[in-house]
Amino acid sequence: MDTTKRSIEGFFPVPIHFAKHGDFKKLNKKVSRACYKIQETTPNSLPEGSSNDHYSTLWSNINLLETEGFEDLKAFIIEEVNQYAHFLRLDSKNYPLRLNESWANIHGHGHSQEPHVHPNHIISGVYYVSAPENSGNLLLHSPFKYQMLSPPTMEVTPHTARTTPIKAEAGLLIIFQSFTEHSVQANMSHSDRISISFNFLM
Repeated sequence: MDTTKRSIEGFFPVPIHFAKHGDFKKLNKKVSRACYKIQETTPNSLPEGSSNDHYSTLWSNINLLETEGFEDLKAFIIEEVNQYAHFLRLDSKNYPLRLNESWANIHGHGHSQEPHVHPNHIISGVYYVSAPENSGNLLLHSPFKYQMLSPPTMEVTPHTARTTPIKAEAGLLIIFQSFTEHSVQANMSHSDRISISFNFLM
């Protein structure tokens, strides 16, 4: 008779926050117009040497959520970021969360985003304004993907996966800790995928 006491417990989990806006069609119509208006007047500001060629206001010195047309989206994001911070037990009472930067991304056909993190920030995330079918998943990357030897596995589970695809959906907000590595698959549709990304500090 086996009397061994054993357990398997998870440590250092990476919690990801999901929220779907209750009236996203109305919100996204307004935000989409605002994004295209900015694209007409603001040059593409992808970092020099970037391996992708989608449109972005990342380095344009525009804090997108602070501009006209994004007020309702900003309120939604701040509410959800505070909910996430509470789950993480961050001391946001004594060290308030502050929206440091936010930007638009417009991915056309074939556009993607390489694996990256958002350094020097606490909480980051993405909100989908437009996400046509086949416009590419968000991929979350496990830190274990960098282990030197990857043993063969019999099944992909949350404990064995090296990447986890998250389907992009209009109105979906995804929030994560800024060190979480992520990438974006190529947009294989013939319509734009529009997203708003952001970073918070304390």
